[in-house]
Amino acid sequence: MIIARNRQDEAEERIRALRAALDQLDERQGRSEKRLSSSAGRASRVSALRKVTRAEQDYLEARLDVAESDADVAEQEVVTSRARLDLVKQRQLVRIGKVTFAARISRMRSGAYHSGDWAAEVVGSWSYQSPCRKRQNSFSK
Repeated sequence: MIIARNRQDEAEERIRALRAALDQLDERQGRSEKRLSSSAGRASRVSALRKVTRAEQDYLEARLDVAESDADVAEQEVVTSRARLDLVKQRQLVRIGKVTFAARISRMRSGAYHSGDWAAEVVGSWSYQSPCRKRQNSFSK
């Protein structure tokens, strides 16, 4: 889950950096156009500057689209890792006897495990008695 969150953070950082680069490109284009148009001999270069700036802007926007897609994928990886963690918790509860397998299946079908509080609800509602204690109780009768 930590790896998935790190990927999500990296993708969000790339998005911020690309948006900052786009803002800087706009500022740089404005300064360059002002400088070129102030001189009569260089005014013809403004159209070439616009072509180059537009190409760089298109490139940065394409990279921004990729970074946003990476952020979406990373978000889904976080959701998937949470689901895997919940599954491991469920299996552990079954393994230690806090929940029977049949109860787990019926709760999964009813959607109770998707609420997020299934572990606290299940652990609080089921009592656990170790096999040693069960044997001990049967001998004392």
